Amino acid sequence: QPSSKQREIPSEELPVREQATYKAALELELWKEMEQEKFLKELELKRDTRMKQITAEWKKKEIEREDEAKRQVLEYNKLKEKMKVALKDLELRENQLLEQERKLV
Repeated sequence: QPSSKQREIPSEELPVREQATYKAALELELWKEMEQEKFLKELELKRDTRMKQITAEWKKKEIEREDEAKRQVLEYNKLKEKMKVALKDLELRENQLLEQERKLV
């Protein structure tokens, strides 16, 4: 005779969504999705941080290049002025020598 207690239903007879293995697989899948989202957010944060570092380094190098270019242009202009002065001095000296030669002749 059947007892007054309900008999326990074996797990394989339960609907799929009520089976322990299904519940465990579902929990695992949800955990996996959360971990993937967390990983992607961390990865994005690391990427953004690195991009900011690279941008800052690039700007610093660009400023250094611009400063060096300005320094070289200033140096070039100084040398150009020195050459102009030296050329005028040479022309003046040449004219003085020519004048002295004329007086000697």
